[in-house]
Amino acid sequence: MSRANLQKIWCRCRAPSADGRGRPRSPAGRATRGATPALRGGAAAALTLLFLVLPGCAKSGSKAARGTAYYRRALQDFAHGRCARAAVWLGRASSCGNPTAMAILGRMYLNGRCIQANYGLAVRLLRGAAAKGEIKAMRGLAYAYLRGLGVKQSFANARRWMTAASRSGAPWSFAELGDLYLHGRGVKRDRKKAFTLFLKAARLGSADGMQAVGICYAHGWGVAKDAHREIHWLLRATEAGGHKFIESLRDSRPRRVACAALTQIGLVYENGLGVRADRRKAEFYYQWAMRLGSLRATVGLGHLYQNWPARPGLRVKAVGLFRGAAVRGSAAAAWYLASCYQHGIGIRKDLRLAAKWYSAARERLGARVARGDRHSQYMLAMILLTGVPEEPARAIRILANLADSGKPRYEFLYGTSLLANGKGRASAASGLKWIRKAARGGDDGAMRMLARAYQFGLWGLHRSPAMAEKWRRRAAAGPKELQK
Repeated sequence: MSRANLQKIWCRCRAPSADGRGRPRSPAGRATRGATPALRGGAAAALTLLFLVLPGCAKSGSKAARGTAYYRRALQDFAHGRCARAAVWLGRASSCGNPTAMAILGRMYLNGRCIQANYGLAVRLLRGAAAKGEIKAMRGLAYAYLRGLGVKQSFANARRWMTAASRSGAPWSFAELGDLYLHGRGVKRDRKKAFTLFLKAARLGSADGMQAVGICYAHGWGVAKDAHREIHWLLRATEAGGHKFIESLRDSRPRRVACAALTQIGLVYENGLGVRADRRKAEFYYQWAMRLGSLRATVGLGHLYQNWPARPGLRVKAVGLFRGAAVRGSAAAAWYLASCYQHGIGIRKDLRLAAKWYSAARERLGARVARGDRHSQYMLAMILLTGVPEEPARAIRILANLADSGKPRYEFLYGTSLLANGKGRASAASGLKWIRKAARGGDDGAMRMLARAYQFGLWGLHRSPAMAEKWRRRAAAGPKELQK
């Protein structure tokens, strides 16, 4: 095909169609109309020839203005899901010298997105855009040199483009440079400098930088190990990067740490431990922990949905969460699912299935209880107190052993079990003694129960509004360990 014929095709491509919608009439445009998201065959070849052979864009009007107009049309097509047609408009904008269009189209050719991958053409477009100061093009070029796509692999050239982008303050460039220094790619390994670059990227808002800072604190790379700062930065990375960050967590330790931290923060917001209770925030953190595969977060989210007064319709969803976690082996999920069947919460009441899941929960807890795991002993005691069938005497014996450990929460539970299931004044007095001990140890539940007992004169206590107010204020201040 001669150059004159190509120029004619190009002019016809610029002219708007008869319907006034600006649809391309070129061979490439007709090929993409109603086609799949990727340009193939003759359409892709024609588009490539237009970029390589034609000297520029339209002769009429300002070159920059026409490039901007084509770029805007490309954005409109992207917004409506017309990816292939957007590539045509980007090609026209690129021929007019629009650096943003050149950068986007170059990265599309580099990644094979919507059009067939062409590394050589991608590098040409990216170089042209990078020469005009386009940051996205610099990132694409750095990636091409790191991977050897369309060019010979060169860590030095990759670092050159990263450094150029860093002069403009691009957060990603500091994170990528830090990775080069961390692993010694093209430079001498320097973990301290890597950490400094990661920290700079993190402070500029890069989720990758935040993740890298957290991992450095986890392993002691260029900085002293610090579990608290590790959790802090991994949580910030989760909020900043969302699902992309979650998918990028390959290192098993940061994944476990982020998972546990997200679940714990969800628990704090659900129960208002030291902060104002916020169910929406609790839901957010539980859901991210679930994406990391946390069974504990799945159970926590189910518990949140089950006890959300403003959204009773979520109880059905809670049952689904409990069932999914129970099938995967969670004893706590089996316990909650059994309770749902027992009381008909979010599902039809069925005592037979309740007994089945209570039994499954007891079996799963058996080995951990035998090893002396206190939390498992507590769960087993609660199942024996409230499950099907009930075994209060055995539950009280387990709680008595837990109360001797000195933990206020277990002292409170033992006291309440004596009040609810004990016989005679001796049991009531003993239960009240353990509740008072737990309250002095800082358990907010014990404080609230003591306040109620003094207010109404329960369990042999004389009514005392002053003492009731005293314990109510202490409970409102929160547990002692959180005050510290």
